[in-house]
Amino acid sequence: MSPSKPSIFFVHGAYHPPQCYDAVTTLIKDAGYEVSMPRLASLGKDALGITVDDDVAVVRRIANELFEAGKEVVLVGHSYGGHVSAIAAKGLTTRDFKAQGKQGGFKGVVYLSGILAKQGGCAIDACNSAAITPPDVADIYDIQTIDGKTSATVRNTETAIRYFFSPAPKDEIEKTMALLEPQCPDVFYLPALSSPADLSIPQTYVISEQDSMVLLESQERIVADWGMKTVRLENTGHAPFLNHPRRVAEAILEMAS
Repeated sequence: MSPSKPSIFFVHGAYHPPQCYDAVTTLIKDAGYEVSMPRLASLGKDALGITVDDDVAVVRRIANELFEAGKEVVLVGHSYGGHVSAIAAKGLTTRDFKAQGKQGGFKGVVYLSGILAKQGGCAIDACNSAAITPPDVADIYDIQTIDGKTSATVRNTETAIRYFFSPAPKDEIEKTMALLEPQCPDVFYLPALSSPADLSIPQTYVISEQDSMVLLESQERIVADWGMKTVRLENTGHAPFLNHPRRVAEAILEMAS
């Protein structure tokens, strides 16, 4: 592997463990790139009372190991992972490192149907309000309270599939649905202390034109607000890596190059 190639760092979405992205990460590894994708603190049945800061800390801890080796890093954030990526990269970009006479840093971010918030806003603000209000919310999530703290699980229902996956291929939906894990939902309701506006590095947003979780109009507003480059994927929902793994990989590799 060439030492000049940046490392690719995936930040997974809520409910989605790292193996959900194997189709894309395999293509990236085959292209000769190192790939990292740690589990966020908010994922899993025991993830209770977690904050966005806890997830950001996971990203920064692993990324700092790469920076110490002088590596530049491309962040890839899917859904809620985009929110975490935008916060985690603040102050750790290649421009920030260069100003300190150091090598390494985040060199760019690629958002896949990213849930992004303005400073002071919450991740939930970017989501389709129909997904978090009756009647749909009860058919999408199983919410449990454990010792006064909440945990959410995605139900295997037609409604949940419509918001999270459609119109992906049925076999890919079934395979991914079987991998989903409980999630601490609290992280969606906590104010962000920074936003993509704070990043002085290239940012690309992969627009999924049939996304029912982050509606097309919301995606286009995100792109306009922060002047991002776009890659548009037709016939694609909230999980573009299921419909177009090669095109998603190409967008990431373009940022890396």
